[in-house]
Amino acid sequence: RATQKNNPTPPQWPESVQIIRETDDIATVLASLKKTEDSWNEHHESWSSDHHFSSRRHALLFAPGTYTDLTWQVGYYVQVAGLGTSPNDVEFRDCGPHVPALNHHIHQGELASTLSGAAERIS
Repeated sequence: RATQKNNPTPPQWPESVQIIRETDDIATVLASLKKTEDSWNEHHESWSSDHHFSSRRHALLFAPGTYTDLTWQVGYYVQVAGLGTSPNDVEFRDCGPHVPALNHHIHQGELASTLSGAAERIS
């Protein structure tokens, strides 16, 4: 099975694609994930939807492993995916991605705009 280490022509991923491994430095990973989050709007006391209808896109790809101390907000147009063959290959213990209700105080009863990110093949 080819890996990044022994692949003679590894893919050149754009900056918007991140491959994260459980051995990566947690502070570096969290700083990188922070860049994909939506910002907090102090005035409205809610997560902003600044990236709603923007061209910004991110893919966060997690190599098989168990992740701890890694909690972040999945922002608009962010795809989170595990790279294992089973959802159990990528596990978040007592942490992980979450999606806050965007502007719930403005759009009462209409939270469909929160569903702009996706997560798959993780447990």
